[in-house]
Amino acid sequence: MDAAKQIKYIMNNSRDNNVHKRNQYVVNKIRNLLQQNNLTLVKADKSKAIVIIDKISLEEKIRCFMQENKITKLSKDPTEFHVARQ
Repeated sequence: MDAAKQIKYIMNNSRDNNVHKRNQYVVNKIRNLLQQNNLTLVKADKSKAIVIIDKISLEEKIRCFMQENKITKLSKDPTEFHVARQ
């Protein structure tokens, strides 16, 4: 029996399966709610907290950060150049 079939068997026959299904239901409901309201989850600065933020606000904060720190998009991936130098 391959690993995928074993995992499926364990998931289907586990006593804790109801808890897993309930947790998965909650996760799916939260994911749908976030998508419907154009929200996303972001790790907060300097803590282990998670913040719910509007995607448009997040994009604006990122854009402002990039402008303030003079961050620009590279025209070419420099990885090959640096790997070749080694």
